[in-house]
Amino acid sequence: MSADDPLSRIDAHMARGNELMEQNRAAFQDLRTFLRDMTLRQEKVMRGMLARLEEQSTEIREQTNVLRQEGNVLRQQTESIREGREEFVQESRAQRAALFRMLDRLDGGDSPAAA
Repeated sequence: MSADDPLSRIDAHMARGNELMEQNRAAFQDLRTFLRDMTLRQEKVMRGMLARLEEQSTEIREQTNVLRQEGNVLRQQTESIREGREEFVQESRAQRAALFRMLDRLDGGDSPAAA
């Protein structure tokens, strides 16, 4: 058979095709290995990020609960101050009315005290 023989050309073509397929398999295997490694790295990074996010969420929930409790205490203190202020205002009015009555008596006046 000569080099121009169709079967020789087909055999050479098939051999070259087989060689290219083997190179393709090797390259594909390298790509699979690379992609697997990249996926594992990405998963590790994501697990770390999710763990940190969960920690931060827990911290925020705890801080929110503390702030709510402090807010409740402040509301109670504010209400207590309002009640005390109201008592003070009422007491001041009563003392002022008593003072005006005493002044009216000292003046000898019979008119009602100015409120």
